[in-house]
Amino acid sequence: MAQSPIAHADDEVAAGQQCDLIIIGAGIYGIQAARTYLELHPTAKVNILEASSSIGGVWSHERIYDAFWTQTPLGILGFSDQPMHDVPKEECYYGFFKAKHVSTYLKRYCEDHVYDGSSLGSRVQMQTKVGSVKKDEGEWHVQCNDGEISFRSRHLFDASGLTSTPNWPSLPSQSEFRGMIIHHKEFASFERRLAASPEKKRSIAVLGGAKSAADVAYSCAKAGMDVTWIIRRSGSGPAALVSAKGKAGYANSNELSYTRMTSLFLASIFSPAMGYHWLSHWLNRSMAGRWLVKKLWQQTQDEAVEEADYDREDGKANGFANLRPDTDLFWQNDSTGVNQRKDFFDVIAQKVKVVREDISHLDSTGLVLHDTDRSHVDADIIVCATGWKLDHPYYSEESAVAFGLPVRNHLLDPSTKTRWLKLEQDAEADVLRRFPILDSEWAYRQSAYPRYTETVETPFRLWKSMVPPSDSSLVFLGKLMLGNHFRDAEVQALFACAVLDGNARLPVKPEMEQDIARTTVWCRRRYLRKGLSGNWFYWDTIPYHDSLLAHIGLSAHRGKSWMQDLFRPGFSEDLQGLLPEYRGKYY
Repeated sequence: MAQSPIAHADDEVAAGQQCDLIIIGAGIYGIQAARTYLELHPTAKVNILEASSSIGGVWSHERIYDAFWTQTPLGILGFSDQPMHDVPKEECYYGFFKAKHVSTYLKRYCEDHVYDGSSLGSRVQMQTKVGSVKKDEGEWHVQCNDGEISFRSRHLFDASGLTSTPNWPSLPSQSEFRGMIIHHKEFASFERRLAASPEKKRSIAVLGGAKSAADVAYSCAKAGMDVTWIIRRSGSGPAALVSAKGKAGYANSNELSYTRMTSLFLASIFSPAMGYHWLSHWLNRSMAGRWLVKKLWQQTQDEAVEEADYDREDGKANGFANLRPDTDLFWQNDSTGVNQRKDFFDVIAQKVKVVREDISHLDSTGLVLHDTDRSHVDADIIVCATGWKLDHPYYSEESAVAFGLPVRNHLLDPSTKTRWLKLEQDAEADVLRRFPILDSEWAYRQSAYPRYTETVETPFRLWKSMVPPSDSSLVFLGKLMLGNHFRDAEVQALFACAVLDGNARLPVKPEMEQDIARTTVWCRRRYLRKGLSGNWFYWDTIPYHDSLLAHIGLSAHRGKSWMQDLFRPGFSEDLQGLLPEYRGKYY
């Protein structure tokens, strides 16, 4: 592979600690990447760099609050070699449970995994903030804490994920507001401060339409606060919250979602790796198949709407109907979550005022909306549950362009822009031939997806959503959004190790770019606004993972019979055979 165009490292960085592998981030991707690499290379020197004071990323103790529940149930959440067993049944709702148990599980996982006398936990360098990443003469140089410490290695895993840097909304006249403004990332510590003075009544404005905003609004309402939940009219709308309940013999809705049979109804670009080509072809290309796909998705959507009961009487005064999603569930354009609490919709309908409007500006006592009346929302605390920035602060702009990270369009030279536009135009015909449903009247009834030339930032352009076409000694982990990140961490970690070990066949750069362009076009067509970043595979957990494992020739995760292969959920224990199979194949 060609070396990436990176500036030379300075002398201080070049003298850093020598490692066999550097991993940035001690969330679930970094932890699993270290475990997998050390299973294969137990005497290797692996350093995990973590900016915060605890492991786990979004699951770290410092970010856990009481209303934060898992979106993945027991049996499916967790790593294959150490299942979660100690969650009390009374703290579960159809298998979903409080996130605090995940934090405890990860701490124990890091303590229990010991290689060459050192546990995973002992290899994490806490409060080590990466300042710059450069490459010089075949080695990566990672400088941390304003140059106080540095590391060097021939291989680098960037497992910083997508939930590190808060995305702050634009709030005109913010300086006039006399109250407090926090991001969802800080809500756990904020909740602990509130618990210390429960006697004080507070007015809370929650900004955002996704599941994190729903959790914050619910948490504050249960605590007896006056809550107004504001969802931008100009955005993608409120998240669809599907039922946690299972059917057809499945314990919960996730078990049904994470089967290959269900995955055949996704119009997923990764579906060939699952097999069953005749069924996939019929569902995607025949009129009867597409009718069936729409019918089943409509049924699922109707069930979610029925459970929420958006037009209920007890929610009319508070605008509960404003939580009805703007687009059909299939498209995931407005995000999706699982309703993990029996009383969630009742609490929101009765105790939370829901507003669909843009914000004009702030004043000293709250927010002024952009409606014709310039309505005022009183608030002494504003919680911004507005997601995360796709930033990469420790790479130079030149490096970001070379690696395929999202950058402002103007940073690309004209020839590069033209090349990618041509690749995507060529790919679009193939995508629509394979998935006519993405070009149907049903698609156009949803919010029209912006064209490539209208986007401000480029999408992720990583091969397999992991590998920069310019340099395979660097692998990105967790730079995508899908339904089960624990499973993804385990599969991506093994694929990344196969890349470093030379056991994953890497296409030449032009072939990589063609594959990336095809995925980018499909993602925009399939997931509308959410798909603009090229990394939104929310429904595609099983087919995406099948495609990674098929590429390195592994099948231990498949069912033993065709019935089991099609209808068994993707339980975490099903991945137990991957490492033994990988060793047997390549070692």
